Amino acid sequence: MKIEREYFPEFFESDQGEIELRKKFDDMVARSQFCSIDTDKVLVDPVWKKLFRSKMREKGQIQWLYGAD
Repeated sequence: MKIEREYFPEFFESDQGEIELRKKFDDMVARSQFCSIDTDKVLVDPVWKKLFRSKMREKGQIQWLYGAD
């Protein structure tokens, strides 16, 4: 919500802003449309690390979260 309010303040305050966003969120929660991710495992998994590194290189970010390896 904070980011929505920060980047889209006029929309957020409109009739379709915060109230609708909260309704959509509640609906997604009710339908179990969210998943959980064990970030500790993801961040040490070699496949994920390779993916993250490649994305960071694409964006010009040289150093990886856990060092340059």
